[in-house]
Amino acid sequence: MSRTPFQVLVLLRRLGAGQTEYLAPKRSGTGVWQGIAGGGKNDGSPREATARETLEKTGIATEKLAALQSVSMVPVLGVAGCYQWGDFVPEIPEHVFCADIDANANVRLSEEHADY
Repeated sequence: MSRTPFQVLVLLRRLGAGQTEYLAPKRSGTGVWQGIAGGGKNDGSPREATARETLEKTGIATEKLAALQSVSMVPVLGVAGCYQWGDFVPEIPEHVFCADIDANANVRLSEEHADY
């Protein structure tokens, strides 16, 4: 699969018992706490990448997915580690989504994450 020049950030939200909780997994290699992040594959859309990355990294299928108004530009070197789309593509857009998850959802982290 080839990587497409965009990134997604997914905020998983659990509503219940008068409170809202967000899932923030801890990256295995860096120890950084963040939302689910990843990139597009082949000709897939940001929405498709969001659903795939969430399932791969948490084991949760997202049914209620909202595209937020936030899109930022992120450095390619920080995401891909090299200028894989050429020297004239130093940044790519990062699309942000929010997904509501069931209060009883079973989180199964991928090896990329150590805790949540």
